Amino acid sequence: MKWFIDESSAEQVRLAAEKMGQDLRAARLARHCPQWDAAMRSGMSLSTYKRLEAGDTSVALRLWLQAWVK
Repeated sequence: MKWFIDESSAEQVRLAAEKMGQDLRAARLARHCPQWDAAMRSGMSLSTYKRLEAGDTSVALRLWLQAWVK
């Protein structure tokens, strides 16, 4: 089954992911932690972690949660 969302909802999702990425980056910088270290601690590749900080909506929710927990 495919899900379809209207353009307004898609934009809200994009903006929320962008904000989450900014918040994740701010938290990492507050800890003086380089991206590679945050990625390693979160159990993901550096490229995936960079996609999180960029607000990439195609990253699995599980990975977003892993990054916040670590």
